[in-house]
Amino acid sequence: MIRSPVYIAEILVPSHIAAKVNEKHNVTVAEVREAVVLTMLISAVREPLADGSERLLVKGKTYNGRALKVVLYLVDENLGVWRLATAMPDARA
Repeated sequence: MIRSPVYIAEILVPSHIAAKVNEKHNVTVAEVREAVVLTMLISAVREPLADGSERLLVKGKTYNGRALKVVLYLVDENLGVWRLATAMPDARA
């Protein structure tokens, strides 16, 4: 099945996920949005899940050049809405 390019217009961030990502990985929600929505992605790989949904494994850079790995779950593909699962620095970038 051929898939269209990934469209990310909005990232929903539950407060407990924002806190976890900040405390555990020292990554802010603003950095996630910069790396995933506001700049060009390094890579984005769709991964189908057993329940029929999918997640997106994304690599991107913030305005300051900080490389991040981000995991997003699809909420609404037509609107480009995804939910943040986790984000961390990408030491290999």
